[in-house]
Amino acid sequence: MAHGVNSSVFNVSYGPVDVLANPGSADVWALKHGGFDQAFTIKLPDDGEYGYLLPANMIKPTADEYVASLVAVLFLIS
Repeated sequence: MAHGVNSSVFNVSYGPVDVLANPGSADVWALKHGGFDQAFTIKLPDDGEYGYLLPANMIKPTADEYVASLVAVLFLIS
């Protein structure tokens, strides 16, 4: 579990469990067919109510979380 910049809590997972749970995702394709040895997916903070259209008040906090996650990943792989 990880804590985000806006008091969000995230479940961080790795490995075959996620690959099997999301067999049609882009990161699974990258791992199986694209020649990548690492891939990840970032999910929008929605439980299905908004679909792919986040309300305006959720866009900035979501972008802040996304940028923080990219910085963390880049720090880990550098």
